[in-house]
Amino acid sequence: MLAGLKAGQVFSTANKEGGTRLYFGGAVYRRSDYGDEPNVHVVYADDAAMLECLRRFYAWDSQPDVYPHSKTELEVWDYIFGQLRTP
Repeated sequence: MLAGLKAGQVFSTANKEGGTRLYFGGAVYRRSDYGDEPNVHVVYADDAAMLECLRRFYAWDSQPDVYPHSKTELEVWDYIFGQLRTP
């Protein structure tokens, strides 16, 4: 995932209220939110911080229809990897 980000791929969401873009911007990882809510621009200085961001960002979306149970960490990370896109 991190190699994909460094190679120019992105994680992104979009809807009628706005969206989020997670990407590698040169020397650091970045998150940019846009839309109806106040714009957010966050910098993640290292790999560990970006992985934590990705895990939190996809925490809800990666677990549909499993309540009260939860998916394994491997299943969650497999879902997150599947969201990586080429712009």
